[in-house]
Amino acid sequence: MTKMIIVISLAPEYWTYDENIIQSVDPDSGKIIPSAQSYAFDHIFGKSVSTSNVYTKVVEPIVDQALHGFHGTIFCYGQTSSGILCRRLYR
Repeated sequence: MTKMIIVISLAPEYWTYDENIIQSVDPDSGKIIPSAQSYAFDHIFGKSVSTSNVYTKVVEPIVDQALHGFHGTIFCYGQTSSGILCRRLYR
């Protein structure tokens, strides 16, 4: 059985990341907000990552397992009107 994985694509002006941890950034100064909470993810993709790289790393293994009879779900969510989801999926 495969575990659930959580993946995120970031808007760089509000977040910074190091490996799989993201932290809030003050957009005016560019500095990490010390009181803000950090969050961990299985994969973090920056703005420069192509749709095909996201597909290969995240979606392709799930599709492959589904074609071999295993259940798989891919759930995509983005802020309304941000354009991020459309840019990632329909490029």
